[in-house]
Order: sequence, then structure tokens, then C-alpha cells
Amino acid sequence: MARFSRRLRRALHDVAAVVRRPRRVTCLECGFLAHEGKEVTMADRAMFAARGSSGMMANPERVQCFRSLWVSYDLTYASDDIFGVFDEIEVSRRDCLGYHPYQPGWSPQAHLELATKAAERRWNIWVMVGSAAVGGMITLLVTWLTK
Repeated sequence: MARFSRRLRRALHDVAAVVRRPRRVTCLECGFLAHEGKEVTMADRAMFAARGSSGMMANPERVQCFRSLWVSYDLTYASDDIFGVFDEIEVSRRDCLGYHPYQPGWSPQAHLELATKAAERRWNIWVMVGSAAVGGMITLLVTWLTK
């Protein structure tokens, strides 16, 4: 029974991931892709998509995830490696906890602020809904007890 519930939870998680992001998502679409802590521009993202065949920025091996979520890259490569960066950028990030859509002109710090505000907004909505549900139940309970 426990195995079935784990499989069911995993299947529901996979369905939710597809609903949230229906197409393949990579680091090229993420706002936390950073070059030495600064924004990676649309032109640089296009060059990374072409694996550097059309030119490249200075020190492309210094590109990283601003939220430090490239675990396999950190475990595989001992030093900066451009081919490792290319490989890591192309990995599907459908389940990445730190993914936030890229908005041109915004730095990774600004994307972090946007993601934090969005998380706070979601939390406030859950608190409101929970409070309304608890308040409704208390009202029903008091009404039932007074009759």
C-alpha cells in the first residue's frame, strides 16, 4: 500500500509539473542564469543555445546558476569547464525548485526578489484560504451548538 501511494504521489507530481511547464524548460529560459553574478543577455543565451559556434562572451566558463542549483556540474567538474556549462544548460529543468522565467533587463538579484515576492504572495493566499475555511467551520460549529 505504501509503495502504491508513493507511486501515485510521484505520478501526480509529474502531472503537476507538466501542467506548470508544458514544454521542455532549460536554464536558457531561467532568470537565475548568471555570468559572474550579472545577467546573461538574450544574445548570450542564443550563443549558448548554439553551443558557442557563433561566438561567445568573455569567460563563458564562469556562467553559473545564481541559486547554486547545478549539483551535478559541481560534483563532476573540478574547475570551470565550458563544455560542462553547455551540458548543464541543456539539462531539462522541469522539476527545478529554483526556476523562475527570465525577464530581459532584470539581474539575477532582481529575479530573486521577484521569486521571493511571488512565494510570499502564494503563502498569503494559502493563509487567507485556510483562515476562511477555519472561520467557516467555527461558525458552523457555533451555529450547531446554539441550536
